[in-house]
Amino acid sequence: GNFVGEAESGLERLHKCAEKDIHAILPKAGETEPLPSLQDFNEFRVKLAGLTRRNPQLL
Repeated sequence: GNFVGEAESGLERLHKCAEKDIHAILPKAGETEPLPSLQDFNEFRVKLAGLTRRNPQLL
């Protein structure tokens, strides 16, 4: 198949996932509270690492 197309498609999905999840733990626009807890951030980091591990061809 078209490797570049597949890689771009995978990166697009990864980006959408990361963006959705980071917005879930960050304060809404214009607000400073609540800040994400360290646990929330660590869960996000682990999930993101898992996504990239399942798709190593993207890196």
